Amino acid sequence: MLKKLLATAVASLVLAAQATPLKTAQGDVEIAKVPERIAVYDIGALDTLVALGLGDKIVGIPGEKFAADFATPNAKEVGTLFEPDLEALNAAKPDLIIVASRSAGKLDEVKAVAQAVDLSVPGDNAYQEGLARLESLGAVFGKEAEAKKTADALNVLRDAVKAESADKGKVLALLVNGPKIALYGPDSRAGWLQSELGLQLVHNEKMSGRHGDPVSFEYIAQENPDWIYALDRLVAIGEDGASAKQTLDNELVHGTTAWKKGQVIYPQTKNVYIDIGGPTALRATLEELKTAFAK
Repeated sequence: MLKKLLATAVASLVLAAQATPLKTAQGDVEIAKVPERIAVYDIGALDTLVALGLGDKIVGIPGEKFAADFATPNAKEVGTLFEPDLEALNAAKPDLIIVASRSAGKLDEVKAVAQAVDLSVPGDNAYQEGLARLESLGAVFGKEAEAKKTADALNVLRDAVKAESADKGKVLALLVNGPKIALYGPDSRAGWLQSELGLQLVHNEKMSGRHGDPVSFEYIAQENPDWIYALDRLVAIGEDGASAKQTLDNELVHGTTAWKKGQVIYPQTKNVYIDIGGPTALRATLEELKTAFAK
């Protein structure tokens, strides 16, 4: 009996020693063993896992609509970005479930199926938050070298874009949602364009944060930005409606320096609005800016 108790105690100590802390929105969570079957409800986290070479370990994704760009040969649909399908999730038999951002409110619900973590990021510097998530997941899965290689490559590209970004003047970052327009400032999803690249984002002193504040065409004309960075929400979520190009094509915007000089950027919005902080998304966004600023 004593030997059995000692063996159990030793086994527990070994597992504790092997456990790796994963940084989550609720603090560090111990992952006792390397997960083999992962269900993920966040595209930024999905992007990160695939970048680490873990696509074959992913058994659950939030539908093909947003996950189609990533190689996950063993994955089945287990819900949406907002709502888990518990029956499908159970059938996938994950040993780790990742929620974040839009699905974060379902953390307790999916914990009934398997160990679950919330990898939501604050969103005011998606670049650094994405790299931190990359490093933490890399440590859990024994992919530290891959994480470092990916981060180093991103930092080299970031520095190159930062060099191109000098003296670009005022940048108006907008989220265009059909006929509606919101301003993205330094604390928004696009905030890292200022904190990491040194771009001068137009903002109001009383901005409400990362979701943006409604503005008018008159406001755009008054600010007269040198550059406009126009995110198209409808394209990002796959819905019909007026495009960002159509909405901004009016006399008030035509009078701005940005429009006159052809300095309006229409990026792949999903890389800022859906895939928050994912390595592929960050790289694509940096490449778009590098191309635009080099002209």
